[in-house]
Amino acid sequence: MENNTEPRITFMHPQLRIVKADALNRPTNARLLQAAGASAVDSRGADLTPHLNANLENIDFAVPGQHQVPVAVMDDRGNVGRSFFTLVIVNTEADLDGRSPIIVESAPASAAASQAATTAPTPAPQPRRHRHLWIGALVGLLALVLIIWGVSAHNNAQNQAAMASSSSSAESSSIAASQSAAESSKAAASSAAASSQQASLASQNSGLSSQLSSLKAQSKATATVVKDLQKTVTDYKENSDRAQYEASIANLQQQVSNLQAQISQGNGNAVSRGILTSQVNKLSDTIGDLENSASPSDASSTLKNSGVNGIVSKIQSLLGSL
Repeated sequence: MENNTEPRITFMHPQLRIVKADALNRPTNARLLQAAGASAVDSRGADLTPHLNANLENIDFAVPGQHQVPVAVMDDRGNVGRSFFTLVIVNTEADLDGRSPIIVESAPASAAASQAATTAPTPAPQPRRHRHLWIGALVGLLALVLIIWGVSAHNNAQNQAAMASSSSSAESSSIAASQSAAESSKAAASSAAASSQQASLASQNSGLSSQLSSLKAQSKATATVVKDLQKTVTDYKENSDRAQYEASIANLQQQVSNLQAQISQGNGNAVSRGILTSQVNKLSDTIGDLENSASPSDASSTLKNSGVNGIVSKIQSLLGSL
């Protein structure tokens, strides 16, 4: 526990008498304290006499009079002890009655008692500041704990908010990414379907174009066979060359057979193929009849009655529609 007891100062000669003097001849602090027999001890009995100090600032040694000289000392714990002794300044040495420049006088009993009472150590009351300090320290500690708790709670709230925001952002990003992927996949599927449909249409168009070309070629070939057949009959009528006639008829019959096979294997317009097939079949029948003709006149009559001119008209009409 802290000791606040003030050091105790005592004087063997609490009253001194000296002759007035100028500043150069004035007695020193130590000389006056020695003459007064001053001593000091702290509450533990340690000697503090070497640390005594007399305050002579307000004393004019050149002016006769009586003065109270304050004396103070401080212990190692900062406790200060205070007291005083009486100093009487006289005009001349004659006033000292031939004695030494510093005369020690005994103070009256009442003065000595008063001096003793003044210098006697009195227990210093223990201040209540310790209790106040403890209370202040506890309040400060509690405030610090509350501040730390508040800062921690605030930081936790911010962290949770940041985590929630981050989670929400991540979830939104994931949803957006999923939607984007789904839309991209859908767009890709639509694009693929469109491309496939376009390819299919292109293929169909190409097939139709190819089929149309085949029908046109077959129709033209049929018309050519009709013309060749008419020429064969005309030549036979003019030169009566039976061998040449039969060879030409056989060749034309083969061409018609080939046309029939091509038409039957085609995938063109059913109506157009049907018309062309009927005309080719009719042409094939006519060639068969001509093959059995006995003479040029018989062949000419058979051709005239076969209606091959109608075949040509039908084929020309078919070519116009294609």
